[in-house]
Amino acid sequence: MSMSDAGASVAMLADLRIRSLAVIEDLEIAFEPGFNVITGETGAGKTMLMRALALVLGGRGDVELVRDGEAEARSKRSSWTRHRPGPGGPR
Repeated sequence: MSMSDAGASVAMLADLRIRSLAVIEDLEIAFEPGFNVITGETGAGKTMLMRALALVLGGRGDVELVRDGEAEARSKRSSWTRHRPGPGGPR
């Protein structure tokens, strides 16, 4: 069954917790169903947010990502949710 089939649902990341990853001291972010946009000033941590997401999805970590003065960095997903896209959703 493809995502374009009627009634199809997709797995979606519901939230992400990041601690001591580069410029991010401690962050918990919740994602809403649909399209989520990440914006911010230069150096605000957008790239680190994407790296944390990559780690949660099985990417390789790097000691250089650990925040200065910390022994370790953590990135974890709290939950996945099933989402049924509405009209105009993912195809």
